[in-house]
Amino acid sequence: MAKSGARPIGDKLALQIEHHCDKPAGWIDEAREPSGLTPAEQQFLAQALKTYRGTNSDGRKRLRQWLKEFGG
Repeated sequence: MAKSGARPIGDKLALQIEHHCDKPAGWIDEAREPSGLTPAEQQFLAQALKTYRGTNSDGRKRLRQWLKEFGG
């Protein structure tokens, strides 16, 4: 559930992940820019976020449904 984002991970699990990945304590909580995205992907995500934020709850629900149907 933590992997899917359905439930946030706790401090203990976060520390274990950091330890096993040789990262300093608190590393998992640092904000990062997405990496590996092409400019076209970044542009698409920015437009999708703008659209999502610019509509009401019904519009967001329809957008999510359309994306699910489109993605198969």
